[in-house]
Formats: sequence, structure tokens, C-alpha cells
Amino acid sequence: MEPDKPDVVLGYYTLCATGVAHGDVPAAARKHIPRYPLVSATLMGRLAVSEARQGERLGAMLLADAVRRAYASAATVGSSMLVVDAISERAAAFYEGNGFVRLPDSLWLVLPMHAIQQLVEP
Repeated sequence: MEPDKPDVVLGYYTLCATGVAHGDVPAAARKHIPRYPLVSATLMGRLAVSEARQGERLGAMLLADAVRRAYASAATVGSSMLVVDAISERAAAFYEGNGFVRLPDSLWLVLPMHAIQQLVEP
């Protein structure tokens, strides 16, 4: 929100618990997750930025905040990765550009907590 316009939403994201079938996890991410049939994960259901404010890197700032929050709660909730459900190919490209790996034949992408740890704890 802007300080002078506290009722204007510039962007948002949501986080919740989910599960991903082990076989759906890309091979690049599989070596750092448990070998259960269903892998516990944190889902970022949606990340959006106001059309009027796109191109100002607000999406990148929201994503960075979401990644930090998902990592901070990972041990408590047992999450081994952050999953996003991209709304379009353009959105998927944004996440891929930020290190996420796409699940086969979908707009779902994952970022393992192991990779997030390297980003958050230098």
C-alpha cells in the first residue's frame, strides 16, 4: 500500500500448505526431498501486482518476501519446497527466471527449500 493511499492494494500473494506427488517433482529437485508418495510443500496460490504498478519490480519484491516466509515456516509445517501455480506462460517464465523448476506438462513450478536455504542463509 502507498502511505498516502492506504486503501489502494499494489500487490499480494497467498501461501498455504499442499502436497505434490513424488513422481511429479522434477529430477533436479528430487534429490533434496523425502521419498514419500506425497511430498509436503508450501503453495503460493497467486502473486499479483496492480496493472498500474507493473514493471516496477514489485513482483520480485513480493516473491522475495514469499520465499523468506515460506522458508521461515518450512521446518514447522514440514515443507520441502515452495510451489507456484503460474497463471500463464509469461508468469511461468517469471518464476523460472527466479530459479523455479517447472513440473512436467503444467504451469506448476517448484523451488526446493534446499535451494531457498542457499539464498536466505549465505
